[in-house]
Amino acid sequence: MQNRVNTPMIGGSMTSRRGGPWPECVGESVEDCIQLIKESNLRKQRDIEIIYSNSKVKSDFQPNRVRIYVDDDELVEKIPKLG
Repeated sequence: MQNRVNTPMIGGSMTSRRGGPWPECVGESVEDCIQLIKESNLRKQRDIEIIYSNSKVKSDFQPNRVRIYVDDDELVEKIPKLG
């Protein structure tokens, strides 16, 4: 049996994905990640932004926004989170 420790993360926890972050998206296709985020947020509409490598973004915080950082193959390269 494997012991697992749930560690709180900024914007969410390892057990609750409703508010992110979504580490399981890293390495997955952007379409699969969007679907996962939408399924985990059934009660709230999230503004999802796709950000390509080396793109510049504003550093403002928007609590309803999820940014998904992808590479040229449209695979997620950073953990998506709210903000």
